[in-house]
Amino acid sequence: MENTFLNGDFLEIEIVDGAIFTGWLDSQKKDKSSICLLNVKEMPKGIDVEGRVTFYSSEVKSVQRIKEPEENNAAAKIQSHVSILTNVDIENLELISKKFIFINKIDEIYHRAIDDLNHCAYVAVGTEGSEMGRKCTLPLLTLSTPTQIYIFDVKVLHRSCFDAGLEKILESNEIKKIIHNSRKLSDCLYHKHQVKLTNVFDTQVADVIVHKNKFDCLPEKLRTLQECMTFYLGLKENITEKVHITEWSQRPLKIEIKETASTNIVYLHRLSEVLQEEMLSPFKRGVAYFVDRLRQSSDYEAWTLSSQEKHLTEEFQEAISCKIKK
Repeated sequence: MENTFLNGDFLEIEIVDGAIFTGWLDSQKKDKSSICLLNVKEMPKGIDVEGRVTFYSSEVKSVQRIKEPEENNAAAKIQSHVSILTNVDIENLELISKKFIFINKIDEIYHRAIDDLNHCAYVAVGTEGSEMGRKCTLPLLTLSTPTQIYIFDVKVLHRSCFDAGLEKILESNEIKKIIHNSRKLSDCLYHKHQVKLTNVFDTQVADVIVHKNKFDCLPEKLRTLQECMTFYLGLKENITEKVHITEWSQRPLKIEIKETASTNIVYLHRLSEVLQEEMLSPFKRGVAYFVDRLRQSSDYEAWTLSSQEKHLTEEFQEAISCKIKK
């Protein structure tokens, strides 16, 4: 087992007696003496094997990354078991979503919220109401730290909502804004509120890059936030909620609408973390190859490899490739 794999890779393992197993990589010993998979199936019948399964180098004939199962298989939508949220994770995030702070005054609560957001490297931003277009006032703007959600009532606060500190956050080059599909929000902020959104980590774009790295082609269509959360975080379908466009602008704002805005943003930080890890996959593979390959080689191999250190060897090119065999 000399190949370099990363947690979450979908692998096919053939053992010496001819049996073949597939599953997602859970862990691999540093000396590559064993490899552990999750969600294992014995092929070609697709028989499930319960729990984590460990394969030892003495029994393994070959290991290779392969194409994941078709996406219409719900279990196959989970790209990496590492990213699946535990029940405790979900409970904690649901608790955060319920403790949102609704802000419709420029007061001490507003300024504490701005101060909290200013101390974050990453801030999640919701897009509720931005589909109304560049000619309409944004009804709400939801921003979230990893532990606190703030809902700003732009319809009530008007321009003062941005002048008192929110504009600086949205235009800051130091604070990264996590947004899923930032196009309409950016358009509305600029043309209606004169705010130029910058320094964005768009999770919809990140999903496209991850797909292109793996399959060397663009996806047929863009994934929604719900689809990305199901695919990368293993969340059930129906976590996010759609609200009719007119309901965002109704005042007083119903508690159910506030709760929806909070629920729709609470998983964005975790989603961005997973996507950043996925995009770094080629780099991590290359580093793992540099760290392991030479020191694990024989004296003769070490001498041969040292003479090639200025060249991009085929082994290195294979290591940094995210492409998988179909």
